[in-house]
Amino acid sequence: MSAALSKVERFLEILAGVVIALLMLITVVDVALRTMTGRGLAGAVEYSEVLLVIGVALGLGAAESNHVHVRTGVLADRLRRRSRDVVRRVGAIVPVICLGMLLWASGSQAITSTLHGELRYSMVFVPVWPARILLALGFLLVTIEFLRTTLSPEPTGVEEKW
Repeated sequence: MSAALSKVERFLEILAGVVIALLMLITVVDVALRTMTGRGLAGAVEYSEVLLVIGVALGLGAAESNHVHVRTGVLADRLRRRSRDVVRRVGAIVPVICLGMLLWASGSQAITSTLHGELRYSMVFVPVWPARILLALGFLLVTIEFLRTTLSPEPTGVEEKW
């Protein structure tokens, strides 16, 4: 499962990069049009909002598997290995509960949004439901990765200090 999960996360990580590049392109075109014509790109703000959510959501699992999420090891890094493992596992209870609640809430919203074909109304109609689905997928992947890395004997990059 780990190899398949890594491949999915790598694909989504690349897709997140493409989405962020598209977001940058929309922003540049919008600013250029505003400068030259006084009018921006229709729907640029609405599409940017949706694309930003998609870009972040797609990178959540990969960020956790690559250990690039914010971590504070002030106390735990100074402990012996066995104590550090206990602190890591006990300390993982709250994030797992929070991630579970985020996954439940975003999954429920994704289902409702998809069934209703939720749109962002403005000068153009922007579908919101794909972002909601991808956000739920992102929370699912980060939850799986978090559990996998927390239950592993020792995360990469953490060395024995004693």
